[in-house]
Amino acid sequence: MERVRNSLKRYYWGRLITYFLTCCLILNMSLPVALAEVVLDQAIEGVIDVSLLNVGTQNIFASDRAIGHFSDFDIATGDTVNCVQTLGTDSALFGVTAGGPTEILGRFNANSNIYLINTAGILFGADSEIHVNRLIASGLDMDNAVFKAVLDDPVNNKMEFLSGNCVVEASAKGYMAMASILSAIRS
Repeated sequence: MERVRNSLKRYYWGRLITYFLTCCLILNMSLPVALAEVVLDQAIEGVIDVSLLNVGTQNIFASDRAIGHFSDFDIATGDTVNCVQTLGTDSALFGVTAGGPTEILGRFNANSNIYLINTAGILFGADSEIHVNRLIASGLDMDNAVFKAVLDDPVNNKMEFLSGNCVVEASAKGYMAMASILSAIRS
């Protein structure tokens, strides 16, 4: 009798979990992310400082041409991440090295040009808000030398894909394209 009771408990517990996860998928709900979580592993070049302003709000200060590796760059629903640079023309490269995709579900503000790279992908939620001078978000890997070459001479240097024949060029609205690996070439 005890064996039958335990078997029924496992059966119903398994069904309950299955129903819960199915409801989450049907209602397009995800399991909640804890907080805005931007975790800097290492500033490769320049100065990058990440600080907690208050619960749900983080500030990032980045010098011009700063390059940083982040283990996490997620923004939960209702949370805010502010990236401040000295001038609106400044640029920073933020590479996410964690194994999972970046989820931007809250608000991301930046007064400058941000290159956000995560080869595991970047997800912008339906209610996310992006207020930036320019945001280049890519699931493609970008070498630090490419970033520097494009900033050094944006007229003659452009980003090009090493495989395929798609070229990414500057436009008034930013950069757009999809392919595999980026490199800088001189026109």
